[in-house]
Amino acid sequence: EWLDSYAGVFDAGPVHFKEKRRRKLVELGIIPDDAEMAPTLNFPAFLDSHKRAWEERDAAEKADDIRRMEIYAAMVEIVDQQIGRLLNHLAAAGKLDNTYVLFMSDNGAATSTPLIYPHNTREWLHENYDLSTEHMGKPGSFTTMGRDWANNSNTPFRLFKGTVGEGGIRSPFIIAGPGVGQSEVRQVPVQVTDIKPTILELAALDAGTDPLYQDKLLPHGRSLLPFVVNGDLENTTPIAMELFENKVVRQGHWKAVFVRPPAGSGEWELYDVVADPSEQDNLADAHPEILEALLAEYGAFADRNSLVPADQPLQVRLDSFHEGDCNWYCQLKFRAAGWIANR
Repeated sequence: EWLDSYAGVFDAGPVHFKEKRRRKLVELGIIPDDAEMAPTLNFPAFLDSHKRAWEERDAAEKADDIRRMEIYAAMVEIVDQQIGRLLNHLAAAGKLDNTYVLFMSDNGAATSTPLIYPHNTREWLHENYDLSTEHMGKPGSFTTMGRDWANNSNTPFRLFKGTVGEGGIRSPFIIAGPGVGQSEVRQVPVQVTDIKPTILELAALDAGTDPLYQDKLLPHGRSLLPFVVNGDLENTTPIAMELFENKVVRQGHWKAVFVRPPAGSGEWELYDVVADPSEQDNLADAHPEILEALLAEYGAFADRNSLVPADQPLQVRLDSFHEGDCNWYCQLKFRAAGWIANR
């Protein structure tokens, strides 16, 4: 009954809704008015995964793209409805005023297909799933958002889930509970590792003395309770991460990031992600001293966590972004483009 609840809503296409989202983010004070939007990932016109401009797509292609977003929007509403049921139950039981609710999304909208995972083949995908527009969202389908709508959902951020661009690591984080102001937007970066110390403080538990943690690694991170209640949180603690040989370290409004080809340059870049949340203005040459300091913080993170580089870094096949049929000539073009991109 949910499949058609958003029928027709997204007919104007992703570019229209991306601008609509941008205006709302500016209105809420989440991004500056002059922030550039990260472009949608696309492929050269000679590859079968290339996406034409919206006005150049035929009716069948538009219908396929629109249907993906209709179903995704319905899924988001289902999540919202079920959370509402849970909160109403807590309220009816008289427990909501004594409950903290912490909600966050997954790490960025995904642009990949099932072919991104090792050992999944195109033959397997087409033999086991119905990928037709008419069957999307039904049992036996395997529906993905597609690059346009993933970029739209990540507005204004760069790249997607599986990368360390802001579109792959920055997530909405919503907290409600006793002492937490409503409708307040706070811009200080926090990390998922901060959730456990927050819960421990709410429960009046000290990991350093609790028997549960005896002879075990203590939780990383810091409690967010002073932050969510008083807005008081020091903003200079570095946050570092590594994912598939991609690297990032954030400190205050500065972010140093290394993204391997084909998604990135394969070099360290530097961004002011407060003024430039979509990472469009690389400031590495303008501020080498800041980049050097952030790289030292990343080195300390790698040492602290005994980070071991992969013997063979994961190679992303370009054809994995194309769900449709792909004959020998199609595959040859993807291999040639992949060889060039990964050089």
